[in-house]
Amino acid sequence: MTEAGAILNFGIVEVPIDFGNALITPETPVDKVLDFFLRRDIDFKENKEFSDKFYLIGTNKNLLRSKITPAIQNQLLKTPKIEVEINRTKVLEMFDNTMTIKRTLAIADLLKKFKI
Repeated sequence: MTEAGAILNFGIVEVPIDFGNALITPETPVDKVLDFFLRRDIDFKENKEFSDKFYLIGTNKNLLRSKITPAIQNQLLKTPKIEVEINRTKVLEMFDNTMTIKRTLAIADLLKKFKI
């Protein structure tokens, strides 16, 4: 999709697990301030870098904490501007950027990691 020269790259996959609803986005300073009061961000003590760079919120925190594996976290760290929306069994990944083979493969690799 293009609009005023911007390209939205996206991929979608259906997974066998019901994740509930979740959102993973690059964490902004505003997110950090809001989380100070709301305590919604799901952090991973074992991967501080991921927790510092991404904002993860969702309806089933325990499931997300167990299923957002180190492999998924590391793949997200390789694609820092990516956003992931999860609606129960559908995982949608997207980012605004120039389409390249490398970025397309990064989306595909991440989608594979969600297919638990």
